Amino acid sequence: MDTKKKTTTAIVGPSGGGKTTLTSLIARFWDVDEGKVTLGGRNVKDYSFVFQRVYLFEDTIANNIRFGRPEASMEEVTEAVDNLTREKTIIMIAHRLKTVRNADQIVVVDKGRIVQKGTHDELIADQGIYRDFVTGRKNAVSWKI
Repeated sequence: MDTKKKTTTAIVGPSGGGKTTLTSLIARFWDVDEGKVTLGGRNVKDYSFVFQRVYLFEDTIANNIRFGRPEASMEEVTEAVDNLTREKTIIMIAHRLKTVRNADQIVVVDKGRIVQKGTHDELIADQGIYRDFVTGRKNAVSWKI
């Protein structure tokens, strides 16, 4: 997988398809045996990562963001996220089609392999599991997008 600076990459696929494994490889919790994983054109092995412990309450992301100001409107919450992510490289496991649709790149993972890669429009135009999911969403119970 390759991702460019200051872009958003959404990782999607069926449950058990390899999304968490891929993000673990990006974060170097594990290293690949073959090939490479790059961020901004650089091998992840060239980066140092510093993680902080993040605590989330068992609630929506919006309510977690509102924790310090419960009266914040959804517009204000959407603003806190837009401002924090602007000009950043974002790699996410996405669960909502609205989020996926706006990503610069969508990576579809299935059975431990990247099976498709492109924008929403490119993937919708191509035969594959992404289009099958989007057009047949009601029948795709095991998908997490």
